[in-house]
Amino acid sequence: MSPEMESAGTRAARDISHNDLATAMHLKSRATAQTRRRTLLKTPPGELEQWATG
Repeated sequence: MSPEMESAGTRAARDISHNDLATAMHLKSRATAQTRRRTLLKTPPGELEQWATG
């Protein structure tokens, strides 16, 4: 994915540990954070996410 297409959420997901992501999402399980991170990293940003990030 090109840097222009990468969203702020995707950049944050790439640069944060699973434990930190789970804490930020108020989750008790790292597995849920891992699943969410994988989803963010493999899917292109949606129309609303592109709009929100400018």
